[in-house]
Amino acid sequence: MKIVAAFCIAACFQTVVLAQRRVEFQFDVRAGVPITKPLSRVTASCCGIFTDTFPRTLIVGPGVGAVIRDRVQVEFDALYRPLRRLSTESSALNSANSSVTRLRGALWEFPLVIDYRFFRGTVRPYGGGGVVLVTSQSGTSENRYTTTTGMELSNSLDFSRRNWFPAYVINAGLEWNKHRLAIRPEVRYSHGYQDPFFPSRQRNQFEFFIGFVFRGLVE
Repeated sequence: MKIVAAFCIAACFQTVVLAQRRVEFQFDVRAGVPITKPLSRVTASCCGIFTDTFPRTLIVGPGVGAVIRDRVQVEFDALYRPLRRLSTESSALNSANSSVTRLRGALWEFPLVIDYRFFRGTVRPYGGGGVVLVTSQSGTSENRYTTTTGMELSNSLDFSRRNWFPAYVINAGLEWNKHRLAIRPEVRYSHGYQDPFFPSRQRNQFEFFIGFVFRGLVE
């Protein structure tokens, strides 16, 4: 994974250095949703029933980049998604004995992607790939437990962690150009990490994005 990341970063800088002609710097805002379903599940056993629910959440974030020689686009994004998880457990021996855990937090992903734009004109297909350089997640997990005697106990735990070079990315889409504005719907696939603490982020993840890109020309 680190070798792939180093290659993408080296290719990015080499392309910028070799470019002697037109360079368009850009700023973009994108929003998306996971195509892959969250891993919500219900588990039943002789001891009780355990339910884990992960709602599908919106992904948003800004990005910066550059288009070199009207073909190669280098883009760095900061993507935010809320972390939500609801876990419930009830005892088969005593229905009063149960627990509820609510997790709320935020996950930030920082992908670096290099795309190649095909053809010319108003509508252009593109495709490419890259790496997720780092992910950062933080939040609070709250637990409420009811004992067999009916007493309620509660506690909370703050968490924070980072993963470096956790996944690689492949993407493809269409770009519609109008003056300095471009609209870019795309499908993005990432493969790599799967967090056991928050498994709605799957090892093989598909997501749909639509981006709004503003470009400025530099000779």
